[in-house]
Amino acid sequence: MKRAIFCIIAGWLLLLILIGFSSCADSFNGNVSDEDDGSSTVDTIPPAAVSDLTIISVGCDSVSVEWTPTEDSEIYALRYDTVNFDESGWQTAQIFSDAIPVDAETMSITIRSLTSETYYCFAVKGADSLENWSELSNVVCCSTLVQDTSDTMTLPVDTIPPADVDLDVVEGFFSLPQISFVAPEDSGGLSSVIVQVSSESADFVHYDSIIIAPVESGNEYNIQISADLYSFGLVNYVRAYAVDLEGNRGDFSEVVAFAHRYQIVNSSCINCGRCYSACPNDAISYNSSTGSYVIDVYACIGCGDCVSVCPRSAIDKYVKKL
Repeated sequence: MKRAIFCIIAGWLLLLILIGFSSCADSFNGNVSDEDDGSSTVDTIPPAAVSDLTIISVGCDSVSVEWTPTEDSEIYALRYDTVNFDESGWQTAQIFSDAIPVDAETMSITIRSLTSETYYCFAVKGADSLENWSELSNVVCCSTLVQDTSDTMTLPVDTIPPADVDLDVVEGFFSLPQISFVAPEDSGGLSSVIVQVSSESADFVHYDSIIIAPVESGNEYNIQISADLYSFGLVNYVRAYAVDLEGNRGDFSEVVAFAHRYQIVNSSCINCGRCYSACPNDAISYNSSTGSYVIDVYACIGCGDCVSVCPRSAIDKYVKKL
């Protein structure tokens, strides 16, 4: 009886030793459980979008552009169309190349076999080594030159850029900001006016562009800035330049600053003072000489607290040139 019990205990011990040896063998063979999986996180962050795409030369059947590659970009896609386009039009635009390698601090590309006397717009997107694609760059446009069949070596007659754009901001009660300008004179005719909007700084480190085309010299234009191009409640900056049909680009206009904030509509105000009590930034005061409340456009932060308490809807958005 004792011998049988001893054999049973010995058998169990042998089985436990074999199970332990099998686990060790799995470890040596590299078999690791899912709980110990140490795989690294895949990079899904795309490079920043290009913001300085520029047209550097124009021919009758070619346009040259350049841009500064953003950090982490390894290839670029360049596309173009005969109309201005945005992100939604990228897929249908003509593909010049979707695999331009980054090989210089400034990329310069010439698009050839274009049609003369035709309006073209260009944009680029960058991708990293994992093909994470950036957002669309700024879009640049121009018209190709008239083809000269008599002498292909002759330079364009008009090499003089357009005059500066006289840009201004329209003040008043507007739901969206408005800018105005008179298209400058140019002997060969204008192609477009490019307006840049920055809500961060007057240095235009980051900006969005509005392309107004076609334009005619001497005509006055009033352009509304869409809500996604500026920041309500903050100081915004605008500047513009003109491009003629030969691709000559004018200088930037003077930078104009504006704020889009709240103001009191005096004809509707009953001077109840509720806006004064609700303002968290002490931007509203009572003018004893006029017997009315006023909002300091420089102190207003556009929070809208005053709007929500006004019983007469007498507070509205106002564009102020600074």
